[in-house]
Amino acid sequence: MPEERKSDDQEIVWGRNAVLAQMEESPKRIMKILMSRDSHHQAVRKIEEICRRDAIPFQWVDRLSIERICPKTVHQGVVALVSPVEMHDVTTILQYLPRQPEPALVLLLDRLQDPGNLGSIVRSAESFGASAVVIPKRRAALPSGTVLKASAGAASRLPILTTPNLLYALDQLEPAGFWSVAMDHRAIEPLDGNPLPLRLALVVGGEGQGISRPVEARCDERRRIPMSGKTGSLNAAVATAIAMFVWKRMIDKAGSAP
Repeated sequence: MPEERKSDDQEIVWGRNAVLAQMEESPKRIMKILMSRDSHHQAVRKIEEICRRDAIPFQWVDRLSIERICPKTVHQGVVALVSPVEMHDVTTILQYLPRQPEPALVLLLDRLQDPGNLGSIVRSAESFGASAVVIPKRRAALPSGTVLKASAGAASRLPILTTPNLLYALDQLEPAGFWSVAMDHRAIEPLDGNPLPLRLALVVGGEGQGISRPVEARCDERRRIPMSGKTGSLNAAVATAIAMFVWKRMIDKAGSAP
């Protein structure tokens, strides 16, 4: 088994052979691999090749950065940051979804970087019947121990899928009958205006930055949450929970209609 240490946020695996073993045994749990710039061992180059081949995020850093993460260890210039939950590739998303024309909800998070918000969103997503949560592999919070705790364990029960970018994920969902809706407080259409699609790909942006322009342009429509206060916009976790509640209420009403 790989040498590892657990922290409140993530597991840490260090050493060339240990990291290679982790990549072989459970690559879907690897969030990122850090390698020292002064490491020239053949095994380190092999790790880099596997990362490039399997799209595992990696970064070359100075040795001191690794020593801060793994003090007083024989880390050999390589450390893997490992999630406590398994992550899946977005290419497998169809196996987690109800077949057409059954209602389904998939949540796509763009540039969401706060682990607490991610955990809260995953908890709400499971509560409102979402089939999966999709997150980018880079520049976004990944399912760490903090996320697992904030989700009250939902992150270990609801499929979390990673994608090179959300445009690719939307391309995977469209043939399966999904209509994409971007949450945007500047949108004209209110969230509870026209009925939401039965098969909904709900896109939510991160704190401060919101949804990136390419992703927003790719979505089929934009919706806003009607508000009367002066705040302007809601916390990402709160806005997402409201949007999912509106969809779930609509689905429940449709199911109970004579």
